[in-house]
Amino acid sequence: MYSLLLVGVAVLHLIFRFLMRYTMIGASRKIEYDMRNDFFSHLLRLPMAFYNNYKTGDLMARATNDLNAVRNVLGPGIMHGFGNSMLFILVVTLMLITDVKLTLLALLPLPFITLAAKFSIKHIFRIFKQAQAQYSTITAKAQENIAGMRVVKAYVQEENESVDFDQLNKKYLDLNLKLTRIQALLFSSLTFLMGIGTIILIWYGGHLVARDDIEIGDFIAFTVWLGMLAWPMISFGWIMNMIQQGAASMSRLMEIMDVEPHIKDNVNTDTSIRGFAGDIEFRDVSYSYGDDL
Repeated sequence: MYSLLLVGVAVLHLIFRFLMRYTMIGASRKIEYDMRNDFFSHLLRLPMAFYNNYKTGDLMARATNDLNAVRNVLGPGIMHGFGNSMLFILVVTLMLITDVKLTLLALLPLPFITLAAKFSIKHIFRIFKQAQAQYSTITAKAQENIAGMRVVKAYVQEENESVDFDQLNKKYLDLNLKLTRIQALLFSSLTFLMGIGTIILIWYGGHLVARDDIEIGDFIAFTVWLGMLAWPMISFGWIMNMIQQGAASMSRLMEIMDVEPHIKDNVNTDTSIRGFAGDIEFRDVSYSYGDDL
């Protein structure tokens, strides 16, 4: 009976895990679809002067790479964050019911984990935003060269353009390596601190078992539960890293979305007009390009 019960629980776990992933990932894809349409529609409403300040490759990078980073937060970020939070609460509750003091000792590294994450978050946001800006520069450079390849070849500029692109790509590589070092330090620190918690559990729990203060079964259950907490604790660092990347990309998207079109409807707009007929007359008209007449 218990064997069948375990099989039933495993089947339910499979079903609910599938539904959760299908729902959350599917919803994030639909949000990404709407955001990309909104972004493109907004670009179409912006004046020509806007495109003098932003390169095509930069806008392409924001519409693709940055939007994907935001989707990762809305999909895997929320899904894993919610699931691992529930697992963390459940496991800690079971540990507290069994032995409060042993639970507190096992979770002693938790404040240090929080400090390590807090230290890394601000650096991840800053460096990832710089890396995304550099990615935009690389995309713009590639787009300009591909679109103007006839000019590049006509003036025999292949080598110069290759050197320029290599320098841009090298800077992008350096930024990503710097980001990788911070991420590696964060995840290794979390793993190390969780290992400290395991050492404390084995040391103090072993003394309790030797003094017959707790049953050997409770001690084994504690070690299993602490092992179950390893992935949620490490995943929190991964999720926070993802959130910071998404926040940096969202700020880049909002730089464009916050630009107001020069021509737009207001309270004086007469939406009942469907057409007009008459002559067009230019009177006292002047033209300027920037500050130059």
